Amino acid sequence: MTIDDEETDKSSTQSPKKALQVFIRRPHKKGVHKLEHKRSSSPSVASRKRSGQLVISSNHGLPSIGRKVSEIRKPVLTSVHRSEIDTNDLFRENDDSVFPDVACVSDTLLAIQSLKNGSRSQTIAIPLTQAPGRQAQQRAPHYIHGILECQLYILIKDANNHFPSVGGTVPSLQVSTELPQLLRANKLRRLSSTTQSSHPLTILLETNDYVRAVWDAHHRYPGNAAATEWFLSILPKCTGLCIPIIQLEELYRNSSVECSEPLESILKQLQQMQVLMASHSSGVFQLWLPSWGLVLNAWEAARRKLLLQLKQSSFQERSVQALQQEYSPIDTKLLIDWMVDQGEVQFRKRPAGVFVKLLASDESWSTR
Repeated sequence: MTIDDEETDKSSTQSPKKALQVFIRRPHKKGVHKLEHKRSSSPSVASRKRSGQLVISSNHGLPSIGRKVSEIRKPVLTSVHRSEIDTNDLFRENDDSVFPDVACVSDTLLAIQSLKNGSRSQTIAIPLTQAPGRQAQQRAPHYIHGILECQLYILIKDANNHFPSVGGTVPSLQVSTELPQLLRANKLRRLSSTTQSSHPLTILLETNDYVRAVWDAHHRYPGNAAATEWFLSILPKCTGLCIPIIQLEELYRNSSVECSEPLESILKQLQQMQVLMASHSSGVFQLWLPSWGLVLNAWEAARRKLLLQLKQSSFQERSVQALQQEYSPIDTKLLIDWMVDQGEVQFRKRPAGVFVKLLASDESWSTR
């Protein structure tokens, strides 16, 4: 690019209102574009006027800028281009058919998985003994994790408080509707303490975790694998906490899984595995797990300790911070949330913080 000295001298002596003219020259060679642009305008950008010609000379194959748009030929689509366009159209028109499982995922199930995979202290951990792929002396304890049903509604309440305009991630009515559906579909299992308890502890487990625990019990108390397979095959039809013996007899007669042992022998083996427990009601078996009793004992001991602390304190209340400083094998916050849901205690906001208040109707429970 060169600038003539004469044009530079003239422009310096003229009025500042006149614009500077710049000529851009490039050697015209084959394969190189030639561009010449003359500009004459005032310094103002808004009132700028363009003069001169814009000349573009190019090799064959590029459209001329002076031609009309309608005259420009459309590009020819090859088979590769057509396949890309057809594939994109397919995904736009049939999103639901391409990903059919996405729409079927329950928001309640996602919330349960989020709670289970979050802080381990906010779950009910049931220990397992078998670790696949390891030798007996190298096996470390494994756990399956369940959650309390009240945790789902606490999660919704927190979401409503933080995002009032959105209305929470999962409405409480939706949880009340989807939870029975997930139980009937064998996606979730309920595990509870004995029905004789005044405040039974009930947790929600994913079915795949429950199946892991059943096989863990089978390895802990070796027996006929056919009996364990038969029991797991009838689980989709037994979605409650208990299974009547009449239903077990009917399922045994109509079972698709072959088992040479009689039903009495199968039930005896399942009770030895501590997968089934004879209920206080005659003719009914309750779902159980080998280490579930240890969890219930630790939970009840922590509950009695907390109730006793509240009864012996002034005004039968203590701050949440003070209660959390006490050692307990059960997470204190999780225990308090469950006791609030059971109506044993309630939260009270004070200037010094949040306190837990023992309800008057529950004073007699603390000494049991």
